[in-house]
Amino acid sequence: MKHILNEDLAKRQKITQKQRDNLNDIYDEILELMIRADELQKSDECLLDSDIPDYLTELEFNLQENWNFEKNDNFHSYWNKLPGCACPVIDNKESFGIHRITNSSCRWHGLIDYSIPEEKGCTDYDELYESEIDDLCQECWDPDCPGCSN
Repeated sequence: MKHILNEDLAKRQKITQKQRDNLNDIYDEILELMIRADELQKSDECLLDSDIPDYLTELEFNLQENWNFEKNDNFHSYWNKLPGCACPVIDNKESFGIHRITNSSCRWHGLIDYSIPEEKGCTDYDELYESEIDDLCQECWDPDCPGCSN
């Protein structure tokens, strides 16, 4: 698919024809990845494909490279647009370029491991989720915390 690129930005960044072609390919891959992520998060699958966020990060770095920008994940804009992402949209718009804000219960970016052992099956999902929340330190939300000041 041919994507409409920002021509003013392309001229300012001195984008070559090869980079334009690469950008079109990368935008196609991002679209395909979003469709795959949407299908996966709507399915009855117990396990989410943990490679999706990492692959999306790689694609966003490729975008930056082909737009002749410095590679910096604080300027990525697709990571929290994954279908089913529970990370705060407005907070991340406000902190764009500075840092990312994730939600610990986000299935893509959270602290909680949503992998469910096959022997437990999908039916024990809620119980497994609650037990993992109970394992987190309630002050700092770090599962490896030796104990906070409380």
